[in-house]
Amino acid sequence: MKKKINYKKKSKKFSLLFKIVVYSLSIYWTFFIKNIKINFVGLCTLIAHLIKDNDKNFKGWSDTSEILGVFIAIILLKESIKIKNYLFVIISILKIRAHLVVVFFKEKDHYVAFILKLYYALFAPATANLSA
Repeated sequence: MKKKINYKKKSKKFSLLFKIVVYSLSIYWTFFIKNIKINFVGLCTLIAHLIKDNDKNFKGWSDTSEILGVFIAIILLKESIKIKNYLFVIISILKIRAHLVVVFFKEKDHYVAFILKLYYALFAPATANLSA
């Protein structure tokens, strides 16, 4: 019988890790990449996450904001391909997917839930017998 994973319980740890990754990447994109469009993506990401994380009454972005996030991720994708940075290509694809999930499925913790599901799909079956 397959054990059901409690994503809510695990998501607090991953949420902190996700914030560290997001802020690190957005600062890197804003200040250390010599591409004005990627700098713009980094600045937008940084501002959006600062607003989201520091507003105690924040309920979520509107669908318009999420669609704007898709377009920003598409800019990142195009520019990442131009500069041949394939890690940024993967990140931009994940951003596009995550923002579309929010628009179409209204899932709140889209990044955290997706990363947890991906992690457990890839690594949990391989490590399941190690704890026995």
